[in-house]
Order: sequence, then structure tokens, then C-alpha cells
Amino acid sequence: MVDQECTGRLLALQERLRAAACRGNFPRGFHLTLVFLGETGEGLVPAIRDRIAALPCSGAFTLHFSRAGCFRRRGKELWYIGAAPGSPGMERLLELRAKLVEGLEELAPPRSASLGVPAGAGGLSFDRRPLKAHITLGRELRLNREVPPFPVQVEVPIRRISLMQSEHRDGRRVYTERFGRDV
Repeated sequence: MVDQECTGRLLALQERLRAAACRGNFPRGFHLTLVFLGETGEGLVPAIRDRIAALPCSGAFTLHFSRAGCFRRRGKELWYIGAAPGSPGMERLLELRAKLVEGLEELAPPRSASLGVPAGAGGLSFDRRPLKAHITLGRELRLNREVPPFPVQVEVPIRRISLMQSEHRDGRRVYTERFGRDV
């Protein structure tokens, strides 16, 4: 999860989107996803915890977010801020991700060559696509006007890696840490 100082900056960026949206979801818990796991059986949680605990961590680092963008799907938009490739901290983030993916591969069945997700049932399913380091500002947005370009300069300290559980409660996504360790 993002610290309070960064959260204030992200809320200000989020307000620009809220002003242009006729509807959408605006998350309260800002975070960066290192690897998306999807639906995961409770029996796999201890093994995932072990993979996170085994990561080579050497202290906190900072990731620089310098661009805004959106993913479009089925008439809805997910707006985010992104860390540019080569930005400070990105190499360290990619190293952590590579080590985590390597450990998670041991828990996954063979993958489908076309989709990068496991073929068949059983084991762990996770997103193997290249990381696009981003923090979501709004999802399922329908805009009633164009969003003017806005500058993004946010330094986010990366201090912790967490296994998070995502649930829908009262129409909102709620994230709960199941396990975490400092980087």
C-alpha cells in the first residue's frame, strides 16, 4: 500500500478524473501489483508466502511515476499513473518480480503458449505478461468529457512486498494483507 504522503498526491490526480467522469470506481487503497495471481486456493497460500519470504531484499527503494494513461476495454476505461521503463527503481522492481515469478512457476501447471496463463486445471494461475508498473487511479470509468493532460511527478517509496486478498464489499474492492515482508 502507498504511504500517506503519496496518497495525498494520488488523490489530487484522482480528482481530475472524478471531475470528468459520469461514473466509475475510484480506489481508496492505492497499490502497485508486482504479480497478479487471480483466484487462488487457500491451500496454495503457504507456498506463495514461502516464495515471497525467500526473495532477496536489500532495503527500500523509490519508484518514479511520470506519466498518466488508460487501458480501454468494452467502453470503459481504467486510468493509472505509470513508471516509465528505465526510471529510477525500475530495475530493482523488475529483479524482484523476476525472482518471484521464478518461484511461482514451481506452483503452476504448464502454460498455454498463446495466453501466458496456465493450461488446464490445478496449480497456481498468474499473469506472466511483462510488468507495466502502474497505480490505478480509477476503474470502469465512463467519462462525460475529455480529460485534459495532466503532469505526473510522484515518487513512491517501495518498502514492502505483500500477498494481498481482494474482495468486493458494498460495491467496493477491499484489500487485506495476508502476508508481507519489508524489502
